[in-house]
Amino acid sequence: MMVTVTGTVDNSTTPPMLMVSGMTDATAQGVATINLASTFVMDQYCIDRGTFLDNPTVVTLEQPQLHTVHCLIDVALCRDSGYTVLGRDPDANSTYTPIYKLDTAGNALFLEYAKTVGSCTDCDGSGSVVQGLTAQINGTTDPSTVPPTLTVLSVGVPQMISVSIDSAFIMDQYCIDRGTFLDNPSVVTLEMPELHTVHCLIDVARCRDSGYNVLAKDPGDAQYRVIYKLDSASNDMFVEYAKTVGSCDICDGSGTVAQGLKVHIQGTADTSTIPPTLTVTAIGAPISAPTPAPVAPSQGLSGY
Repeated sequence: MMVTVTGTVDNSTTPPMLMVSGMTDATAQGVATINLASTFVMDQYCIDRGTFLDNPTVVTLEQPQLHTVHCLIDVALCRDSGYTVLGRDPDANSTYTPIYKLDTAGNALFLEYAKTVGSCTDCDGSGSVVQGLTAQINGTTDPSTVPPTLTVLSVGVPQMISVSIDSAFIMDQYCIDRGTFLDNPSVVTLEMPELHTVHCLIDVARCRDSGYNVLAKDPGDAQYRVIYKLDSASNDMFVEYAKTVGSCDICDGSGTVAQGLKVHIQGTADTSTIPPTLTVTAIGAPISAPTPAPVAPSQGLSGY
């Protein structure tokens, strides 16, 4: 049976999660209708060579977010090879895999879209995306080809997606960039966020002012990764929430959480940025009861 599937794709998960909004029998038409809210598009040349032409140390299907619009659009070898929609390979979740090959008209539509939003020599000057270009693509697919050929009906700016995450760690950008906690430098930031003190997260100006990120960890991974970056208003919302539940110098005194602060967070994500930018609509205590964090002595709390 062939079906028409309509939905949105959340690229922050591994593999991306398809949130289906509709499904109907499409056997009679012999095609399936595809609506991708946000997806990477890659030229066939860079796929075939295995690394980016303009950045040969990067494996093409491992980090499409590093693919420049210049390579994608300006370079004739890449542009003339045609374009392919990428998705995560469920059998090797560190890599992407081609899931649809654009038809000739789709290549042209994507090229014109990229020129308006991208920053490159052949771009029209109105765009600013330098690398990691994503697109919203709608079309119909012919499953008789490998990969299926996508007859593109429209290409546009990625849609916002709804996000609801429970029991998520929030980490300041400063401690992520330095690699270890400022107040506990023996601990690797993305290995043990449960040991991050609310004091470091909220009291310390250089941490607080650097902005905040939502972390997640894939099964089997040793480290967490950034899946969303909070926008400015959301940073302020998180600080105010943390002050009510945390134990720190500028907290309001009603909270008791000293380290390993987790939240339930909801909002909308702009997937055109890397990482996606999250505009928070609600933030609160985790719905599921968090595991108490182990207590580790902080080091060097004074002096900042």
